Amino acid sequence: MTIHTLKGHGGPFSDLKSGAKTGEVRDCSDRDFQVGDFALLKEIHADGEPSGREQLFFITHIQRGYGLPDNLCVLSYSAHGIDGIIERTLRAIVERQAVLIARLKKQLEGAA
Repeated sequence: MTIHTLKGHGGPFSDLKSGAKTGEVRDCSDRDFQVGDFALLKEIHADGEPSGREQLFFITHIQRGYGLPDNLCVLSYSAHGIDGIIERTLRAIVERQAVLIARLKKQLEGAA
């Protein structure tokens, strides 16, 4: 797992952060992007100076080929960055605990 620090302009950055946009075309010739890596996107102004806003995204898919030049790829991100991943993980843990509690109750009822 690698965290890639990337720059992005205001409009696309905001669209990614809001979840309206879930992927982007990137130059992949200088990085070894892998599914499961993270992209730390840092917003920049038109003059290239950082705005101070940033967001961490999980790379869920990488599209290469299919008419894209060799140096380009499409990175797909989880819709809501790391917050979405944490939320889904916590929900899965809670659901699993509910299943385990239900099994334990059945076992205790059977033992009584």
